[in-house]
Amino acid sequence: MEHLLQEQAAAESADSGEAGGAGGLPQVAGAQEARSDDRMTLLLRLRAQTKQQLLEYKSMIDAKLKQASESKLLEIQTEKNKQKEDLDNVENSDKIKTMQQNLQKEIQITTVIQHVFQVTFI
Repeated sequence: MEHLLQEQAAAESADSGEAGGAGGLPQVAGAQEARSDDRMTLLLRLRAQTKQQLLEYKSMIDAKLKQASESKLLEIQTEKNKQKEDLDNVENSDKIKTMQQNLQKEIQITTVIQHVFQVTFI
């Protein structure tokens, strides 16, 4: 943008130098028309640059959003896997408790049977 302003200033100073020459009125009208065309060219160039910058900015935002969504998806999958593992551990813990209870009952039954045999053989 600064470059465009410099070009515009250079064009205006060049036009003002021509207006003081011996050409008179036709040169002034031509210089004003040239200045008007230069300004239009500069404005069109500035507009094109602005559009390009906007497209680049949108592209950058899209890339960041995509990266953020992929990161969030990975985070959700990791949390889901962790919850599944925790659930498996709880289920295994419950199975172990049940097995311990069953083993304890078997030990008690075995002890009773031993006492019965001891009393019977004595």
